[in-house]
Amino acid sequence: MGTRKDTRSRVWIGLGVAALVMFASGQAVADLVYTHEVELNRWIEPFAPAVWTHVFDHSVNSPSAATLAITAADASAGEAEVWVLDSNGHWHNLGFLEASIDNISTTIFDLNPSWLDAVPVGAQIRWVSDEVNHRVWLGSSTLSVFGAPAPAALLLGAIGLGCVGLVSKLKSRGSSS
Repeated sequence: MGTRKDTRSRVWIGLGVAALVMFASGQAVADLVYTHEVELNRWIEPFAPAVWTHVFDHSVNSPSAATLAITAADASAGEAEVWVLDSNGHWHNLGFLEASIDNISTTIFDLNPSWLDAVPVGAQIRWVSDEVNHRVWLGSSTLSVFGAPAPAALLLGAIGLGCVGLVSKLKSRGSSS
């Protein structure tokens, strides 16, 4: 028959294993990424905003992070601002496209995950330079959403707790014989 100290140590070991399993299960799905790419493939002219939308299907129930990556060419520094429309109808200035004279570059902007409640997610580039004899080529725009879907995380956590219970039961059988 086990002592009270053995029971306490089993409980602490069980809790430690449960925490490890739940942490590992959360890490396994935390890298889930939803992406939506829009092929823009067009030139934007001075003072004519380029507007497009991304569709987020909410397959990631609790987004922890989001990015917007825009591929462009022939952008001068401080020439084209990127804006995103949130779920409340407010536009947020993300900053400028990276300078990419004579080459193609990708500028990645961090988004607030709470802005993704809107369907679709609006994006636009506004011309802010005084230069009127210049254009910027837009290649593509990719919305990426990172996080763990709640149903999968809960399922993996339940499986982890079940494994802890099974291990605890097997240990108690082994010590009682």
